[in-house]
Amino acid sequence: MSATSHSVGVDVAEPKLEEETEEDKLLTGGMVPVRHACWHCKSELIWNNDYSFEEVGFEGNGLLTHLSCSGCGAFYEIHKLEEVKH
Repeated sequence: MSATSHSVGVDVAEPKLEEETEEDKLLTGGMVPVRHACWHCKSELIWNNDYSFEEVGFEGNGLLTHLSCSGCGAFYEIHKLEEVKH
């Protein structure tokens, strides 16, 4: 009896970052934007909107972010609870 081993490689290419414009620097506060890849197709995710928990009727302090995939159209909703500092 013989065993065969297979390795699966995942090709994750570094996204090509575009040059940041003056408008981008104003919108991001000078921070470098991070490009995230879709869980399903690895295409770039597009930011749609941010909402405070209060705006959407959630309890606590936090942020709700909506992202969509530029490739397959998947929709992401991310909830980030913010710690209350005393």
